[in-house]
Amino acid sequence: MSPTAAGDAPAVDAVEAAAYTVPTDASERDGTLTWDATTLVLGRVRSGNTTGTGWTYGAPATAQVVTGQLAPIVTGTSAWDMPAANEAMCRAVRNAGLPGLIAGAVSAVDIALWDLKVQPVSSDHLTALARETPPPSGCAPPMRGPSAWAQIPGGRSPTTASNCSFSWLSEPGVAV
Repeated sequence: MSPTAAGDAPAVDAVEAAAYTVPTDASERDGTLTWDATTLVLGRVRSGNTTGTGWTYGAPATAQVVTGQLAPIVTGTSAWDMPAANEAMCRAVRNAGLPGLIAGAVSAVDIALWDLKVQPVSSDHLTALARETPPPSGCAPPMRGPSAWAQIPGGRSPTTASNCSFSWLSEPGVAV
């Protein structure tokens, strides 16, 4: 991933979007409307050689909001600061009307940013993190089975605590 101007976190190099209208096998309805196609809006956020993918359903114009209004706001920012990116996107589209189609565009980019962040995280990274960062005192790690305790130095018995937070091991978007 490409570094930001600050140099710490990777920067967003590009934001892209495309809309794909897919016909349904048969007419669908939900009690109020009937339709025969669904439009998927695919958002992509790239940093270096890494790409995150997000999506929403909506009109093809949603992709135009991503490329025309959101891409200039997100490009160059930290790829790992999703709250700041989300706030900047919402501010940028405030006068255009955040609900509806525009909210879908923001959602697609937001999901793509989260996906981008977890791309370089592998089970090897999590295992290394677990070995280097002991759990809080009195807490059992969130792993299952007797072999899990051997993986964490100072691992506690599963009976020592049941209500511990394991944010010390988790990364957004990664199940532990």
